[in-house]
Amino acid sequence: MPQALKPYKYQPLPDDQSIRLARRSLDNDTDTWSCQFQVAHLQNPPEYVALSYCWGDVTQRVPITCDDGTIMVTQSAAKMLEAICRGPVPFWVDSVCINQQDFLERNQQVALMADVYGKAALVIVWLGPDPNRDADILLGSFKDLVERIALLHAMGGKITFLERDSVNLHWTAPNGQAMVSPLPSSLVLPDESERKRLARFFTLPWFSRTWVLQEVGLAAQTNVIWGGLAMDWNAIGFTALFLVRYAKPLLDRLDLASAVQNVRQIYTTFSPFTPRDTFLQLLNNTRELKATDPRDKIYAFLSHPTACTISMSGTLPPNTDAYKDYMDLIIQLLPHMQDQYLVKQLVARKKPTAAIEAKQLEPLIKADYRKPVSEVYRDVALEHIKRTISLDMLSAVQHDCKADSQLPCPSWVPQWNMCNGTQALGFATSNHFASANRDAVVTPSVQCDLNTLIVRGHIVSKVTYASSLCRPSSFDWQSLPDGELYTSSNAVKDTWLRTKLYDLAAQGTKYARTVLMMTTNGLAILGPESDISTAYLRTWVAGKGRSEVDAFDFENDANAYWDRIWTTSSEGASAPSEDTLMRAERFRASAAAVASQRKFFGLKKGLFGLGPGAMRTGDWVAVLLGADVPFVLREVGGEQREAGDPFPDDVKFQLVGECYVDGLMTGGAVKGVYVKRDIVLV
Repeated sequence: MPQALKPYKYQPLPDDQSIRLARRSLDNDTDTWSCQFQVAHLQNPPEYVALSYCWGDVTQRVPITCDDGTIMVTQSAAKMLEAICRGPVPFWVDSVCINQQDFLERNQQVALMADVYGKAALVIVWLGPDPNRDADILLGSFKDLVERIALLHAMGGKITFLERDSVNLHWTAPNGQAMVSPLPSSLVLPDESERKRLARFFTLPWFSRTWVLQEVGLAAQTNVIWGGLAMDWNAIGFTALFLVRYAKPLLDRLDLASAVQNVRQIYTTFSPFTPRDTFLQLLNNTRELKATDPRDKIYAFLSHPTACTISMSGTLPPNTDAYKDYMDLIIQLLPHMQDQYLVKQLVARKKPTAAIEAKQLEPLIKADYRKPVSEVYRDVALEHIKRTISLDMLSAVQHDCKADSQLPCPSWVPQWNMCNGTQALGFATSNHFASANRDAVVTPSVQCDLNTLIVRGHIVSKVTYASSLCRPSSFDWQSLPDGELYTSSNAVKDTWLRTKLYDLAAQGTKYARTVLMMTTNGLAILGPESDISTAYLRTWVAGKGRSEVDAFDFENDANAYWDRIWTTSSEGASAPSEDTLMRAERFRASAAAVASQRKFFGLKKGLFGLGPGAMRTGDWVAVLLGADVPFVLREVGGEQREAGDPFPDDVKFQLVGECYVDGLMTGGAVKGVYVKRDIVLV
């Protein structure tokens, strides 16, 4: 019986550009999987394979043998090594090749992740075992979808929409003729067994990991292994892109919207297909992904060029050829024509400007596993505010929507390991400019109190009413069962009746569409009026007007939806036309996306809006310089204050979240007046 080995003692790496590679030992005489280390320099590494997998339960570990000692790895890692690493080619895997007990080495190796995965000859993704043998069937469905869309594209067709019920694909031929084509039923109209198969795949643990975005996003070539079958990563990514773009209602019904969106995010984040995304958008878009260490919600993206450049406009990743066989098809699935144009221009230029530009700048923060999570998140927020001279970062704040929950301190720092599914309204790419595009004015806090943020702005009015919490199904035609937190019927219809806005509309009351300016004493000077029902419906979609993404047309789509929710249950009502149903569905989908996990609210001055799920009656709405949207604030210890009462000099506020207030979104609150109020956020 072989003698038990001692724990492996890692030797320090010779310099900050060196990594360890492992090569399987074929002559070991132990019962454990065995390998040998070799040190490689990233400037001229040998050919190697980098592995991407899900760590699994970190409390359940098994030994593997390395040189003259043992390393404890998770059971998931051990199974992957046994299944994949069988030949002589050296490989790199984080749990083995990095000394996980050495914080300084972890800090240094995290900074090399872009090169580790980018210079690998191959990245192998291990999805784990496939006990139901789903892989072959699903891969066939994915390829079938790709082939059908490729044929449509080759014919010069343009996709218009996917029917919600029959899920037939409507498209327009080059001569303008309207066409309808079926799609693989196993994907768009699955029966129960097919639905379970889709769920088993899209909810695999690997698709929920934060680190995998860079691991496959930087790869020159990727192989995905599920069970014993290799799957086409581009076909998987294409399917996720298509379903998110055209089949969102289907994904909602299958309870797979979040899971498929995660796959889409993994596929696109480091790709050429997000040319206008910023680092802030990257962090926000990946909130649902998991990380064993919450600090990795930041550190996992430090190799992304936007960690240095903030904005990714005009950049192209160096591994663009990895997408070449799917490039033209995927460009057609991008939601914005501007994105399609930019990607085409960047690909034609074939210049990987991202890596060049990023290396000239320092990232927002450097990985340091000695820092507590709260300090990492706060430092990223402060540095982003400093570099951008904006408060866009505050739009990423999300809090627990439960009414009795306490806000964290500091409340203005986004908790990146927390996600309630709210769509951000106020990033740089939004169409709002509540502070009239004025730069943020931030008063530096003393060094010992970095948890306080002092900003400049106007406190507009007090919240007098807040609805119950909305979810996507709150905007369906049918009534919903009562719930503890959610509206008990269609939210638009229910709120219209509960707030008695219908009385105001019947009386001919108008809504002040624009706040022209705020006086120094906080009084609003109101501008042109609009129909109150129009302002009301505009609020539910946060001011969305026309959109190239889904052909949204506010006036027509809102009217179709309004008619639909009031006539659904009427006896003898004529069936709506296909065009009316399509328009009503567009409005429903837009409202469901914008208002999910939010509340409709009213202000003391008669304005109303859409705010965060954590807000409540008695909160305040403020416009802050450097932010494109207003915010809901909560006075610390001042719940009984009336709207007209002055604030004490030492007043402090918690930031509840961003909001939309019809009438405050075009800069009126800061026009024509010197904004001098400092607002202290804690």
